[in-house]
Amino acid sequence: MATKVPSLEKVVEQIQDLIKNEQDSINTLLHRLQLLQVYFINKDTILILNLIINNQKLKKLSLL
Repeated sequence: MATKVPSLEKVVEQIQDLIKNEQDSINTLLHRLQLLQVYFINKDTILILNLIINNQKLKKLSLL
């Protein structure tokens, strides 16, 4: 019973397809991570602004 060996070109093509699929997967994950980064940066900015506003309100109250 003989086993059929694929040509070198076919093997290279399959490896290139696997690499491309991995690159696509990595790019998708990277994009998701970048979106999370933006979300957390925006969330922190909002929290800091709220702290500043609340601090200013407290200062005004203490002056009265």
